[in-house]
Amino acid sequence: MAHVVHFELSVPNPEQAVAFYRGVFGWSASKLPDPVNYWQLQTSEALTQQGIPGGIVESRSGEARVSVTVQVDSIDEVCAQVTRLGGRLITERLRVPGYGVHVLCRDPQGCYFALLEPFAME
Repeated sequence: MAHVVHFELSVPNPEQAVAFYRGVFGWSASKLPDPVNYWQLQTSEALTQQGIPGGIVESRSGEARVSVTVQVDSIDEVCAQVTRLGGRLITERLRVPGYGVHVLCRDPQGCYFALLEPFAME
């Protein structure tokens, strides 16, 4: 079954968002190397605790949004379903090293979500 594996906050000022969520929830954050202004969030202290990892990224449009990433078995099949049911694919398929293939989408009402088909374990 497809399930949520990640969330992302796209905001105009990532540093301010990092400070806010650190202060409110105690989440830790680590900045990834450029070219994108992206921070990985750790929402639990140990892997044994429940929590979905997240990230904060600088918004290209200047608008704030929240999206979730849903892990799927076949990104091609799910992308076809997204468009068939009135959604849109916002990005091309992107290979994310160490994770899998990623596509950003919008549902018919404008909500963002992402799909991730993980790479097979070798």
